[in-house]
Amino acid sequence: MAQESVVDIIHQLEKAHSQVESALEGISEDDLHNAPAGEWSIAEICAHVIEMGPMWMSKIVDIDNVHDLERTAKEIDRRTAEVTAHSSDDLSTIKQRMTSAHGETMRLVRLIDSVHLGKMTNLGTVGKAITDKLVAHVIEHAEQIKATRGSAN
Repeated sequence: MAQESVVDIIHQLEKAHSQVESALEGISEDDLHNAPAGEWSIAEICAHVIEMGPMWMSKIVDIDNVHDLERTAKEIDRRTAEVTAHSSDDLSTIKQRMTSAHGETMRLVRLIDSVHLGKMTNLGTVGKAITDKLVAHVIEHAEQIKATRGSAN
């Protein structure tokens, strides 16, 4: 199978972002902030989606200096802080933040030389790390948002 290109990755990220946007269409503020027992609310899921794109892509852009792409303890703490800090954001704020974070993610993707997509990391190639750790995870959260809507009532 041919190695993916930066253009392929851009298309995959655009599609994943669109799936999250679609999952949020017509959502009520109650559904946004209510969570099933022991789960994140949709607002919290969105806060995580917002922080993860730029975080992963920053690491990948700096792949020559970052050899381990797994989240560090500091990055896990930052994720938790972001989820907590933005758990009460309204839908308009979430959508604005999501658009901004997606724009930053896409800016960072465009900095990657296609040659670097084949570079090996602890998570496989750079291209595989992007598709497995970012694209697939965003799609997973779009599905989680759909499943969570109305289930906390």
